[in-house]
Amino acid sequence: MTEGVEGRWTSRRGLYYGDGLFETVRYDARCGGYVGLQGHRRRLRSGAQRLGLHIPDDVFSRFVPATEKAAVRWTFWRRGRPPYYSPEKEVEWTAESRAVVGEREPVRLRLSSVKLSPSSFSRHKTLGALNYVLAARETYPDTALLPSIRKSGGAAQVASAAGYNIFFVKNEREIVTPPLKTGCIAGVMREFILRHAGEAEMSVEVAPVKYDEIFDFKGAFLTNAVVLFRPVVSIDGREFQERQNGLYAKLESLLVAHGRLSADERSYLLK
Repeated sequence: MTEGVEGRWTSRRGLYYGDGLFETVRYDARCGGYVGLQGHRRRLRSGAQRLGLHIPDDVFSRFVPATEKAAVRWTFWRRGRPPYYSPEKEVEWTAESRAVVGEREPVRLRLSSVKLSPSSFSRHKTLGALNYVLAARETYPDTALLPSIRKSGGAAQVASAAGYNIFFVKNEREIVTPPLKTGCIAGVMREFILRHAGEAEMSVEVAPVKYDEIFDFKGAFLTNAVVLFRPVVSIDGREFQERQNGLYAKLESLLVAHGRLSADERSYLLK
Protein backbone atom coordinates (compact mmCIF):
# COMPACT_ATOMS: atom_id res chain seq x y z
CA MET A 1 0.00 0.00 0.00
CA THR A 2 1.30 3.46 -0.90
CA GLU A 3 0.56 6.28 1.55
CA GLY A 4 -0.61 9.66 0.33
CA VAL A 5 1.31 12.81 1.17
CA GLU A 6 -0.92 15.65 2.30
CA GLY A 7 -0.69 18.84 0.27
CA ARG A 8 1.54 17.40 -2.47
CA TRP A 9 0.90 16.35 -6.06
CA THR A 10 3.03 13.96 -8.04
CA SER A 11 4.58 15.27 -11.26
CA ARG A 12 2.80 12.61 -13.33
CA ARG A 13 -0.06 14.85 -14.38
CA GLY A 14 0.07 13.47 -17.93
CA LEU A 15 -0.73 10.01 -16.55
CA TYR A 16 -3.67 11.42 -14.59
CA TYR A 17 -5.28 12.87 -17.70
CA GLY A 18 -4.04 10.59 -20.47
CA ASP A 19 -1.94 13.46 -21.83
CA GLY A 20 0.66 11.34 -23.54
CA LEU A 21 1.55 8.60 -26.01
CA PHE A 22 3.01 5.13 -26.07
CA GLU A 23 4.70 2.79 -28.51
CA THR A 24 5.17 -0.95 -28.06
CA VAL A 25 8.16 -2.07 -30.11
CA ARG A 26 9.35 -5.56 -31.01
CA TYR A 27 12.93 -6.28 -30.00
CA ASP A 28 14.68 -9.24 -31.65
CA ALA A 29 18.45 -9.56 -31.33
CA ARG A 30 18.53 -11.88 -34.37
CA CYS A 31 17.04 -9.06 -36.45
CA GLY A 32 19.53 -6.49 -35.18
CA GLY A 33 17.58 -5.15 -32.19
CA TYR A 34 14.44 -3.02 -32.38
CA VAL A 35 12.26 -3.98 -35.35
CA GLY A 36 10.40 -1.50 -37.55
CA LEU A 37 11.66 1.59 -35.71
CA GLN A 38 11.14 3.86 -38.70
CA GLY A 39 7.40 3.26 -38.58
CA HIS A 40 7.26 3.76 -34.82
CA ARG A 41 9.20 7.01 -35.11
CA ARG A 42 6.83 8.29 -37.82
CA ARG A 43 3.76 7.52 -35.75
CA LEU A 44 5.30 8.93 -32.56
CA ARG A 45 6.26 12.17 -34.31
CA SER A 46 2.74 12.50 -35.70
CA GLY A 47 1.18 11.94 -32.28
CA ALA A 48 3.62 14.29 -30.56
CA GLN A 49 2.82 17.01 -33.07
CA ARG A 50 -0.91 16.49 -32.46
CA LEU A 51 -0.50 16.77 -28.67
CA GLY A 52 2.20 19.44 -28.72
CA LEU A 53 4.89 17.28 -27.11
CA HIS A 54 8.65 17.22 -27.59
CA ILE A 55 10.06 13.68 -27.52
CA PRO A 56 13.85 13.26 -27.86
CA ASP A 57 14.92 11.83 -31.22
CA ASP A 58 17.28 9.34 -29.59
CA VAL A 59 14.86 8.00 -27.00
CA PHE A 60 14.71 4.49 -28.46
CA SER A 61 18.47 4.11 -27.97
CA ARG A 62 18.22 4.70 -24.23
CA PHE A 63 16.93 1.26 -23.25
CA VAL A 64 17.88 -2.21 -24.43
CA PRO A 65 16.18 -5.29 -22.93
CA ALA A 66 18.28 -8.06 -21.42
CA THR A 67 16.52 -10.85 -23.34
CA GLU A 68 17.03 -11.91 -26.97
CA LYS A 69 13.40 -11.19 -27.85
CA ALA A 70 10.98 -8.84 -26.08
CA ALA A 71 8.07 -6.44 -26.40
CA VAL A 72 9.17 -3.05 -25.09
CA ARG A 73 6.55 -0.49 -24.16
CA TRP A 74 7.67 3.14 -24.19
CA THR A 75 5.28 5.47 -22.34
CA PHE A 76 5.56 9.26 -22.66
CA TRP A 77 3.59 11.84 -20.70
CA ARG A 78 3.67 15.62 -20.44
CA ARG A 79 5.57 17.06 -17.52
CA GLY A 80 3.86 19.33 -15.06
CA ARG A 81 1.34 19.22 -12.26
CA PRO A 82 -2.47 19.32 -12.26
CA PRO A 83 -4.88 20.80 -13.28
CA TYR A 84 -5.70 20.17 -16.96
CA TYR A 85 -3.67 22.91 -18.62
CA SER A 86 0.09 22.65 -18.68
CA PRO A 87 2.41 24.84 -20.79
CA GLU A 88 5.03 22.07 -20.77
CA LYS A 89 6.10 20.42 -24.02
CA GLU A 90 8.80 18.22 -22.50
CA VAL A 91 7.94 14.69 -21.46
CA GLU A 92 8.80 12.16 -18.83
CA TRP A 93 9.01 8.59 -20.00
CA THR A 94 9.49 4.99 -18.99
CA ALA A 95 10.40 1.81 -20.88
CA GLU A 96 9.31 -1.66 -19.76
CA SER A 97 9.94 -5.02 -21.41
CA ARG A 98 7.97 -8.27 -21.36
CA ALA A 99 7.97 -11.55 -23.23
CA VAL A 100 6.45 -11.73 -26.71
CA VAL A 101 3.21 -13.71 -26.35
CA GLY A 102 0.98 -15.14 -29.11
CA GLU A 103 3.37 -14.58 -32.00
CA ARG A 104 1.62 -15.72 -35.21
CA GLU A 105 -0.69 -17.98 -33.16
CA PRO A 106 -4.29 -18.49 -34.39
CA VAL A 107 -6.95 -16.45 -32.61
CA ARG A 108 -10.73 -16.53 -32.14
CA LEU A 109 -12.71 -13.28 -32.25
CA ARG A 110 -16.02 -12.28 -30.72
CA LEU A 111 -17.93 -9.10 -31.54
CA SER A 112 -17.98 -6.60 -28.70
CA SER A 113 -20.76 -4.15 -27.92
CA VAL A 114 -18.06 -1.51 -27.32
CA LYS A 115 -17.67 0.73 -30.39
CA LEU A 116 -14.75 2.80 -31.61
CA SER A 117 -15.38 6.42 -32.45
CA PRO A 118 -13.20 8.25 -35.01
CA SER A 119 -11.65 11.55 -33.94
CA SER A 120 -8.67 13.74 -34.72
CA PHE A 121 -6.54 11.62 -32.37
CA SER A 122 -8.04 8.12 -32.65
CA ARG A 123 -5.29 6.99 -35.04
CA HIS A 124 -2.59 7.81 -32.48
CA LYS A 125 -1.38 5.61 -29.60
CA THR A 126 -2.65 7.81 -26.78
CA LEU A 127 -2.72 6.70 -23.14
CA GLY A 128 -6.50 6.34 -23.04
CA ALA A 129 -7.44 2.74 -23.95
CA LEU A 130 -10.68 2.23 -22.02
CA ASN A 131 -12.60 1.09 -25.12
CA TYR A 132 -10.15 -1.76 -25.62
CA VAL A 133 -10.09 -2.64 -21.91
CA LEU A 134 -13.89 -2.91 -21.71
CA ALA A 135 -14.12 -4.82 -24.98
CA ALA A 136 -11.46 -7.30 -23.86
CA ARG A 137 -13.27 -7.88 -20.55
CA GLU A 138 -16.55 -8.46 -22.36
CA THR A 139 -15.30 -11.08 -24.82
CA TYR A 140 -12.59 -12.91 -22.83
CA PRO A 141 -11.22 -15.55 -23.48
CA ASP A 142 -11.89 -14.66 -27.13
CA THR A 143 -10.22 -11.58 -28.58
CA ALA A 144 -12.57 -8.63 -28.98
CA LEU A 145 -13.66 -7.48 -32.43
CA LEU A 146 -14.70 -3.85 -32.19
CA PRO A 147 -17.22 -2.23 -34.51
CA SER A 148 -17.08 1.42 -35.47
CA ILE A 149 -19.67 3.93 -34.41
CA ARG A 150 -19.79 4.75 -38.12
CA LYS A 151 -22.23 2.78 -40.25
CA SER A 152 -22.35 1.95 -43.93
CA GLY A 153 -25.83 1.78 -45.43
CA GLY A 154 -27.24 1.42 -41.92
CA ALA A 155 -25.04 -1.61 -41.18
CA ALA A 156 -22.26 -1.81 -38.57
CA GLN A 157 -18.72 -1.44 -39.88
CA VAL A 158 -15.79 -3.41 -38.47
CA ALA A 159 -13.00 -1.21 -37.06
CA SER A 160 -10.33 -3.41 -35.45
CA ALA A 161 -9.64 -6.04 -32.82
CA ALA A 162 -8.48 -5.15 -29.32
CA GLY A 163 -4.76 -4.54 -29.71
CA TYR A 164 -4.68 -5.31 -33.44
CA ASN A 165 -5.57 -4.07 -36.89
CA ILE A 166 -7.56 -6.52 -38.99
CA PHE A 167 -7.26 -7.63 -42.62
CA PHE A 168 -9.79 -9.70 -44.55
CA VAL A 169 -8.70 -12.14 -47.26
CA LYS A 170 -10.37 -12.24 -50.66
CA ASN A 171 -7.74 -14.65 -51.98
CA GLU A 172 -3.97 -15.13 -51.75
CA ARG A 173 -3.40 -11.98 -53.79
CA GLU A 174 -6.10 -9.59 -52.51
CA ILE A 175 -6.74 -8.38 -48.96
CA VAL A 176 -8.90 -5.63 -47.45
CA THR A 177 -8.46 -3.55 -44.28
CA PRO A 178 -10.85 -0.99 -42.72
CA PRO A 179 -9.97 2.72 -43.12
CA LEU A 180 -8.71 4.86 -40.25
CA LYS A 181 -11.99 6.79 -40.29
CA THR A 182 -13.58 3.82 -38.51
CA GLY A 183 -11.61 4.84 -35.40
CA CYS A 184 -8.87 2.20 -35.61
CA ILE A 185 -5.21 2.81 -34.75
CA ALA A 186 -2.70 3.60 -37.50
CA GLY A 187 -0.78 0.40 -36.82
CA VAL A 188 2.89 0.05 -37.69
CA MET A 189 2.36 -3.43 -39.18
CA ARG A 190 -0.72 -2.17 -41.02
CA GLU A 191 1.42 0.56 -42.58
CA PHE A 192 4.15 -1.97 -43.42
CA ILE A 193 1.69 -4.19 -45.31
CA LEU A 194 0.15 -1.22 -47.13
CA ARG A 195 3.61 -0.09 -48.23
CA HIS A 196 5.15 -3.43 -49.18
CA ALA A 197 2.38 -5.90 -50.10
CA GLY A 198 3.10 -5.37 -53.80
CA GLU A 199 6.55 -6.89 -53.32
CA ALA A 200 4.83 -10.18 -52.46
CA GLU A 201 2.40 -9.88 -55.40
CA MET A 202 -0.47 -8.88 -53.11
CA SER A 203 -2.80 -5.91 -53.37
CA VAL A 204 -4.42 -4.19 -50.40
CA GLU A 205 -7.71 -2.33 -50.55
CA VAL A 206 -8.58 0.12 -47.77
CA ALA A 207 -12.37 -0.02 -47.64
CA PRO A 208 -15.27 -0.28 -45.17
CA VAL A 209 -16.17 -3.83 -44.17
CA LYS A 210 -19.67 -4.47 -42.83
CA TYR A 211 -20.08 -7.05 -40.09
CA ASP A 212 -22.60 -9.00 -42.16
CA GLU A 213 -20.06 -9.20 -45.04
CA ILE A 214 -17.31 -10.86 -42.97
CA PHE A 215 -17.99 -14.38 -44.19
CA ASP A 216 -18.01 -13.32 -47.81
CA PHE A 217 -14.22 -13.36 -47.31
CA LYS A 218 -12.10 -16.51 -47.29
CA GLY A 219 -10.30 -15.59 -44.10
CA ALA A 220 -8.89 -12.86 -41.88
CA PHE A 221 -5.76 -12.06 -39.90
CA LEU A 222 -4.70 -9.57 -37.24
CA THR A 223 -1.55 -7.47 -37.16
CA ASN A 224 0.48 -5.51 -34.67
CA ALA A 225 4.13 -4.54 -34.36
CA VAL A 226 4.99 -7.10 -31.67
CA VAL A 227 3.42 -10.41 -32.81
CA LEU A 228 3.53 -9.36 -36.50
CA PHE A 229 0.37 -11.24 -37.53
CA ARG A 230 -2.13 -13.79 -36.19
CA PRO A 231 -4.51 -15.87 -38.33
CA VAL A 232 -8.19 -15.60 -37.36
CA VAL A 233 -9.77 -19.04 -36.92
CA SER A 234 -13.33 -17.96 -36.17
CA ILE A 235 -15.58 -14.98 -35.48
CA ASP A 236 -18.50 -15.39 -33.07
CA GLY A 237 -18.05 -19.16 -33.19
CA ARG A 238 -18.29 -19.37 -36.96
CA GLU A 239 -15.12 -20.76 -38.50
CA PHE A 240 -13.50 -19.81 -41.77
CA GLN A 241 -13.44 -22.95 -43.88
CA GLU A 242 -10.13 -22.30 -45.63
CA ARG A 243 -6.71 -21.87 -44.08
CA GLN A 244 -4.71 -19.16 -45.83
CA ASN A 245 -1.27 -20.74 -45.39
CA GLY A 246 -0.05 -19.58 -48.80
CA LEU A 247 -0.81 -15.96 -47.94
CA TYR A 248 0.80 -16.28 -44.51
CA ALA A 249 3.91 -17.73 -46.15
CA LYS A 250 4.06 -14.63 -48.38
CA LEU A 251 3.74 -12.38 -45.33
CA GLU A 252 6.56 -14.18 -43.58
CA SER A 253 8.77 -13.92 -46.67
CA LEU A 254 8.09 -10.17 -46.74
CA LEU A 255 8.95 -9.86 -43.04
CA VAL A 256 12.18 -11.80 -43.48
CA ALA A 257 13.16 -9.69 -46.52
CA HIS A 258 12.74 -6.49 -44.47
CA GLY A 259 14.54 -7.76 -41.38
CA ARG A 260 11.45 -8.05 -39.19
CA LEU A 261 11.59 -11.83 -38.76
CA SER A 262 14.54 -14.21 -38.75
CA ALA A 263 14.38 -16.86 -41.46
CA ASP A 264 14.67 -19.76 -39.03
CA GLU A 265 11.45 -18.68 -37.30
CA ARG A 266 9.17 -19.11 -40.29
CA SER A 267 6.05 -21.16 -39.57
CA TYR A 268 4.58 -21.28 -43.09
CA LEU A 269 6.33 -22.54 -46.20
CA LEU A 270 5.76 -21.32 -49.73
CA LYS A 271 4.60 -24.05 -52.10
